[in-house]
Amino acid sequence: MIVTSPAVRSWRWQCTRHGERLFTLDNMTDPTSTVVQDAAERVLSEAFGAVRLDAGTLLDSSGRSNLFRFSRLSGSDSAPASVIVKRAAAMGDEAYDPDQPGGPASRLFNEWASLQFLGEMAPDPPLAPRLYGGDREVGILVMEDLGHSAEGLPDRLLGDDSVAAEADLVAYATTVGRMHGRTVGYVARFHELRDALGPSGPDQLGHDWIPSTFHAMVDALALTAGPAVDDDLTLLMASLASPGEFTALIHADPCPDNWLRTGSTDRLLDFEFGRVGHALLDGVYGRVPFPTCWCIGRLPEHVTRTMERAYRTELARTCSAARDDARYAQAVVEACAHWMILVCRWSPITKLLEADQEWGTGTIRQRLLARLEVVARVTREAHHLEAIGELAEAMSRDLHGRWELEVVPLPLYPAFRTP
Repeated sequence: MIVTSPAVRSWRWQCTRHGERLFTLDNMTDPTSTVVQDAAERVLSEAFGAVRLDAGTLLDSSGRSNLFRFSRLSGSDSAPASVIVKRAAAMGDEAYDPDQPGGPASRLFNEWASLQFLGEMAPDPPLAPRLYGGDREVGILVMEDLGHSAEGLPDRLLGDDSVAAEADLVAYATTVGRMHGRTVGYVARFHELRDALGPSGPDQLGHDWIPSTFHAMVDALALTAGPAVDDDLTLLMASLASPGEFTALIHADPCPDNWLRTGSTDRLLDFEFGRVGHALLDGVYGRVPFPTCWCIGRLPEHVTRTMERAYRTELARTCSAARDDARYAQAVVEACAHWMILVCRWSPITKLLEADQEWGTGTIRQRLLARLEVVARVTREAHHLEAIGELAEAMSRDLHGRWELEVVPLPLYPAFRTP
């Protein structure tokens, strides 16, 4: 994997993600145990013959998992010289139990099935770390070690090289498009793999919450939602639940630090929320922008357009709906509307009206204002979900007026700021 730069580690330490502290190498003790080592040796020995590993090194801990690097001490040369082992971690009252729906086991199984599925659908060049196997009872995955020199997006975005940042963003969008393009039409296989591992938890990105959350936003601002709004919300839920030709394996959290360039390949990491869903939920990440990430900022319009062309080109290789301008534009609207409403599911509008919340390189109010503006624009351009878009525009005007002296509009990422 990657050991991030001091600047990015500093940002991550200051962040909370949905209320969860992100721990980094600088502030935690090493929980390496012989249980993890022994389980990893068993997994590798089943695949490559007898393998012995060293004691391992803790690389990172997100609060949801612990990440280790182990080196091979002995065994067949066909076995990797080193591996990354990810172990699910208990969170609060959520203990690791492979037979309990939801919680750490469910997230581990999501990633296990996603990596196995991508290994079958896109073996060369790979789109994610190669999976060597896992241990269901111990709660580990044994994966390809991508090395010490892999490059991630946060350093680019927080740096000062706009050319390099744009190039990496386009490469990132291409990787996401390839993942969707390779898995469109084959999602039954993912379900087969995932179901074999254990029970799933509640859908992290389900859709039943959409109407109540949106109406709460409208009511809190004393706006009026006409009948057309409920029609749009019903259509939105139906499109997200049954995306038709846009159905693919989605990452559901493809943040800048979940993409790496290593050698000649680009990889997506951390599929803990991997599932089958509407491809454009991932595909609009640059436009929204990056709705589940601490590393937040605006992108120049020309960069967003270039990213989406690269993404759509890859998706359209196998998805005919992506070649239809009208249908594709509608899919973009649906995904953007989803992310706009979700921000107020995570942070209720009533609380945001009282106080802002810091998260990473931006605030929740900045995120909401940015997404409202995006939805107002794309619904108008695509003539789709226009009742939602009109209310998004009204909300944007209202909140800009309320917060004019308190909230600075979301700035460009540092890489794209004019010196």
